[in-house]
Amino acid sequence: MSVGFLVIMVIGVVVILAGIVLLTNIIDIVPEIDDETSAPPIFETLVIPEQGVAGTLFRVKTSIPTDQEYFMNAKVKGEDFALYDDGKHGDGDVGDGIYSGIWDSSGIEVGEIIGSLSVHGSNGADYSSSFVIEIVDSVCKPILVNGVPNDKVDIVVIGQDYGTLPDFDQKVDRYLDINGDGTGIFSYTPFKEEISRFNLYSINQLLTEDDLECEVGCKGVASLVCCNDKKISRIISDCPADEVIVLINSDEFCGSASNYAKVCTGIRGKPMVLVHEFGHTFGGLGDEYDYGVYENLPEIKDYNYPNCVKDCTSWPAGTEAGCFAICGYAEYFRSVESESIMYKYVHTFNPVSIYYINKLLDNYVSGKSSQELPAPAEVKTKKYNIELSFEDSKVEFDDVYVRPGDVPDYKIKGEDYLVSILSTIGEVLYSSSFEKPDIIYPFYEEGTDDRPTALYEPDIDYSLAAPYFDDAEKIEIRDSVTGRVVLESDLGHLSDNCGDSICDEYESNFDCSEDCEVLEDNYCSAIADNICDKDCSGKADPDCKGNLFWIIGVIAVILIIVIYIIVKKVRKPEYIDLSNNTSRYQQNLNR
Repeated sequence: MSVGFLVIMVIGVVVILAGIVLLTNIIDIVPEIDDETSAPPIFETLVIPEQGVAGTLFRVKTSIPTDQEYFMNAKVKGEDFALYDDGKHGDGDVGDGIYSGIWDSSGIEVGEIIGSLSVHGSNGADYSSSFVIEIVDSVCKPILVNGVPNDKVDIVVIGQDYGTLPDFDQKVDRYLDINGDGTGIFSYTPFKEEISRFNLYSINQLLTEDDLECEVGCKGVASLVCCNDKKISRIISDCPADEVIVLINSDEFCGSASNYAKVCTGIRGKPMVLVHEFGHTFGGLGDEYDYGVYENLPEIKDYNYPNCVKDCTSWPAGTEAGCFAICGYAEYFRSVESESIMYKYVHTFNPVSIYYINKLLDNYVSGKSSQELPAPAEVKTKKYNIELSFEDSKVEFDDVYVRPGDVPDYKIKGEDYLVSILSTIGEVLYSSSFEKPDIIYPFYEEGTDDRPTALYEPDIDYSLAAPYFDDAEKIEIRDSVTGRVVLESDLGHLSDNCGDSICDEYESNFDCSEDCEVLEDNYCSAIADNICDKDCSGKADPDCKGNLFWIIGVIAVILIIVIYIIVKKVRKPEYIDLSNNTSRYQQNLNR
């Protein structure tokens, strides 16, 4: 085999291999798209919350198959923002196909906005989708304002299935009874004497069962009401909300309490039912009637209420208190025989209950607050709305978003868990304890013999609020008894650090070009910008594909040059030094 033939063969192999690689990439750039694959592979796009006032940081969240790498961005009102699947932007786990991004609605006018979602797959296919964000005016209607929220018990009333707002307002007036001339909350001692410690609001919006999902007669108990707690927390978050009351326009009888009170206001409805439920939610009081025996219902093990005790010597000194058997359960005692709204339909709390309610009210300022109230347009505070779910003793993080508003003061709070907001340097910016509201209290209809028992509900949704911080990094929840951390979740992606010349792990060039370079942000910017982003694996960035052609071409040229040099070296002629031979020939001639 000659050297020339060998060279030609090597060059041919190199050219063939380069051609195969180039052809493969050309095919990848022009993917096959038929009728079955042309539709966007997006399962569902959610906006959280569904609506909000200007200044809300809306979360756009979508899920997509994990068959390839995707670059995803959204556009709202001409503003682009990225959606991430890195486990750091409220999107779930890394690479699980759930993407999340944040859009700041500050300065946006009221109205419905159509946003667009653009998806670029590593197979070269582009997809698009749309979503709706609704900016609304504040639906928080002040009824009675005695001072700043931190000084007062802030009650918010929300209604379901009322035909007109005046109809709803009329029921609010009757069931709160601010003038104290009926049988609503503020006609009872000690509330009527201490009304200056309260701020009262209503949600000025007609809402239906689709909006709140309040169902009467759930869990097999006729008087029990079950609502979508997440939906209610999102709607009432427009108001300061220490206590929440849901009024339902239904002729069924209903009355129950969990972490908020729920009553029906139709033909069979009575304000006394709300007073009883408010005794649970605000006063922390237990039922004083006899639960009796109910099959298949577990007894509430932690039945710990100030008006129901195992030892009557523990009643507060100076109160008129007797000792009467059965307060919910047989082993507990109540302080009066029957004259108590926690026992039956009467217009009074018993003295022991009044004593403990007054102790709670002492946490709040009496009379008008000394601080001047800001006008609604001047409110600058923001808060996190943190949505959790409990499955028995396990705490799961569902979501978090930011919106303008005041945080409940949590002056009356349980001690099950401690929630903390931590900064980027580990500093505790905020902490507060809270109680898991896992007991539901249904009430009975007047004139009936059915006395429903309290129910233990281990699996619940729960929302809490915390003040917003620009430098917050994470939320941490601990078990108050053991001190063990039961939940941690990132908040850094909601913080506003763009412009500090530091490319944080939550920032990218796409969202914060002031701080982050394309090649230094650990984020795949798969857009045609003539920059091959090394953060893009596979073939997601079209610029990297274009560069591949040049790279292969350059490599091929270099290989040819190298082979040429080698061949030239191999075929170089051998020069023979004849000088010595010539001298010897001449010597022979001379002989």
